Amino acid sequence: MLNDAVIDHWADIYQACGLRAEISFELFLSDPWRYLREFGQETAPVLIEQGWRPLLPAQARVARELAIAERRVECVSAAPALARFITSKDKLARYTPAPCVCAPERIRGHADPADRTAR
Repeated sequence: MLNDAVIDHWADIYQACGLRAEISFELFLSDPWRYLREFGQETAPVLIEQGWRPLLPAQARVARELAIAERRVECVSAAPALARFITSKDKLARYTPAPCVCAPERIRGHADPADRTAR
């Protein structure tokens, strides 16, 4: 059973986040952190404590969508994405380094990146 101070604390956060249209207070109170994360408002308690207002519901939706997209990007390996992007020789040619323009005879140990036999 929650005491009145805890209920008042979460009620302030619930109202400040504008969650009335999304979820009932009783359900929110059953697991406040879960529902704050679900609605993109996990930073609300800290913001309110520091004297700021939490995100508006529309801002919270965008923040949540961005966080989901960011997690998806982190999960995708760069190599398969690059392999899908570079699929033909003409595309690959755009990423081949240009021939070296410096004088290789003047630079000891220099190798022309276009010369595949030097490696």
